[in-house]
Amino acid sequence: MIVLLVLVMITIVSCTTTDSSDREKLEALFKRELPIPEQIQSASFSGGLLKLNVNAAEPPNYIRSQRVQGISFSIGSQSNVNCYVQDITLPGSNISNILNRIRSAEQVNALLEPVAEVKVVDDKPIAMVATYYKTNDGRVGDFKMAHLMLQDHSVNCTHDEPGFRATFKDLMIAMASQTQEKLNHYKIYDKRVYTVATSGVNIGFISEYHAKSSDEIKQVSYQTLLIPSSESTIKTFDTQTINHLNSNGSISKNLSLGYLNEKPNYEMSFEELSTNRYQIQGFFGKERINRVVKTIKPAIPEEQQFKQNLKNNLSQFEVISYLPNFTPRDFLLSKVEMKPGLREGSMTTQDQKVEIFLDKNFELSKQIVVQGETTFVVTRVL
Repeated sequence: MIVLLVLVMITIVSCTTTDSSDREKLEALFKRELPIPEQIQSASFSGGLLKLNVNAAEPPNYIRSQRVQGISFSIGSQSNVNCYVQDITLPGSNISNILNRIRSAEQVNALLEPVAEVKVVDDKPIAMVATYYKTNDGRVGDFKMAHLMLQDHSVNCTHDEPGFRATFKDLMIAMASQTQEKLNHYKIYDKRVYTVATSGVNIGFISEYHAKSSDEIKQVSYQTLLIPSSESTIKTFDTQTINHLNSNGSISKNLSLGYLNEKPNYEMSFEELSTNRYQIQGFFGKERINRVVKTIKPAIPEEQQFKQNLKNNLSQFEVISYLPNFTPRDFLLSKVEMKPGLREGSMTTQDQKVEIFLDKNFELSKQIVVQGETTFVVTRVL
């Protein structure tokens, strides 16, 4: 995985004065907002496959180097918004990387009150984080960042100036709705996007789709969670799963990646050797795993297993899955119990029980997951 490298430019505003009028002026700085510019400016990347359309006061300046490419543009404030374009990367890891770079800057003493929010615009998830930061001499800055996840590209934007938090969010939402991307060599279908919320705030997303090329069909899934864990830190979780499918819909091979705070947590895969026989290999933490396992039935995507059983009017059945975050060494059987009507029920994996809600097509519309004292609500939005 490529981790975004961003040169974080720190803009610092003094707040060490004790004069009440100066304090009022300082507080006003952090409350500043602007309407986003009406003009829409365009910039193209990847040979025209990606066209960024941004609301900017004037045409953007291109940023080009060996490591990053992007644009810098004005929204009418003192500091520009900088946006960096890459091949697809995972939001949590990039956000964690940037937060760590701010935290380790020579003049920065601490991050203060980081907040996270996830929006979905059309079918495009945006992960956003804003944080104040304090310098060694007691001054305070205000840093905003956003990660827009497209199909083949990621766009990471930053703004470092007190205030303009709502302005920055509006700008990112507008950019997501206006940006155009052409797909290369494959067709996307059956795309689904879910938000993950806790305490009424969206702090994550799940994006799933099928990609068809001339020689194969893949099922791809991304998941990101941004969880505030203290007054100065946000934990980030990313997963990526790619299933290569046989003509009958079963999985011929799989790649599963997991990241915690931008560091690899697991890199696992399995491949079908023969009927109900699979080779599992990879790394889970520091453990190297390489073993052959047998299953009681073929590995098939979970939603396909649900539909098969529910169309046969089964209210109790088992689902086979490979979930390395539960156990990387083998497949798991989850027990499903549906209520009359087959639209609500529960799925139990090891000691975790999840409430599930299905739509009229037996597709997942909502999940409720309880982990310790935290309840996560997963809701389909596309």
